[in-house]
Amino acid sequence: QQLNYMREQKEQADQDLCCMRQQKEEAEKQLREQKEQAEKLLDDMRQQLSDIRQQNVVQTEQLHDMRQLRDKELSDMRQQNVVQTKQLHDMRQEKEQAEHMRQQKEQELYDLRQSMEQKRKQTDQELCNMKEQIAVYERQSSNQITQTANFMDYYLGSSTKGCNNEDVEVTAMNETKIIVS
Repeated sequence: QQLNYMREQKEQADQDLCCMRQQKEEAEKQLREQKEQAEKLLDDMRQQLSDIRQQNVVQTEQLHDMRQLRDKELSDMRQQNVVQTKQLHDMRQEKEQAEHMRQQKEQELYDLRQSMEQKRKQTDQELCNMKEQIAVYERQSSNQITQTANFMDYYLGSSTKGCNNEDVEVTAMNETKIIVS
């Protein structure tokens, strides 16, 4: 009976051992599969990391190129701004000079008009004076001619008595020259 009991225990132990071997093999199989999956996942991650690094290099180069382009555009804009500022300054100076010249020309024109007006008034005054002088001279001449004519009428009228005509004319001409001179 004890022998049968030991045989049963041995069979039970053999069955347990067989089950344990099967479980071990199953565990080893699962472990191998998990290891393969882990290695595959690691390879994939390494490839992704390599791709990311390569992409990072490309993006870094692009960023560098973009920065250089941006810096050049900024430098060009600054240079253009300097040129435009200088042009604006020159235009303002030209405008100020033109305004100054305009004011100067207006002042010169005003002065010229004043001078012309003054000369016109002076000329008008001189012309008026000349007209007055001419009128005075005409009156004096008219009076002198009238006096000479009256004198000649009187002299000729009184001198012709008892004289020949030729002597009277010569004497009258001489008297007239003396009076006129």
